[in-house]
Amino acid sequence: MSLSNVWPVFGMGIHYDVRIVCILLLPLLLIGSFKYLNPFESVVSRKIMTWLMGVFTFIFCFFYTIDYFHFDYLSQRLNAQVLNYVDDRSISLNMVWQSYPVIRMIIGMILVTAGLLWVIKRLYQKVAATQVNIRRVNRLGWSLSCGLLFAIAIFGHIGQYPLRWSDAFSLRNDFEANMSLNPFQSFFSSSRKASVGSP
Repeated sequence: MSLSNVWPVFGMGIHYDVRIVCILLLPLLLIGSFKYLNPFESVVSRKIMTWLMGVFTFIFCFFYTIDYFHFDYLSQRLNAQVLNYVDDRSISLNMVWQSYPVIRMIIGMILVTAGLLWVIKRLYQKVAATQVNIRRVNRLGWSLSCGLLFAIAIFGHIGQYPLRWSDAFSLRNDFEANMSLNPFQSFFSSSRKASVGSP
């Protein structure tokens, strides 16, 4: 694959990744826009935000780890079909235990989550140390601007229709489409498709 063919794949992938990040961060932005819930002004809010960021980070690690091994095993990105294995949990769990290094996967996810959370805390401390007083009007303006940017990123397109799972398949082939997708987009889009198609 030439470099000129790689950029559209990375571009589409960044669109999907930014969308998921903004979906997770938008509630934190809305909560933090209130003074008494702002993590830079409230110790309780800071602890809650840190806990939520830890949960979100672990969910990210979990989905990407499962997606990696799912693609390695079936050559498909993580999708709603994986829920079929829940019907027979004992057999599925036994297969996973025998086929994959489950303990190392869990330890790896915990270590990556801890590392990313450490980075987040360091960034928070750096921002908190340089924080300046901002007038209420300016604070509201910044919150609305960030909220608008998040909304645009979540919509994903400048046009009538939002960014969809099927847009990835406008690339040249299925391999490039699979490379551009992320596990959240492929899993939840296929879940909606399955629920719409079910009687």
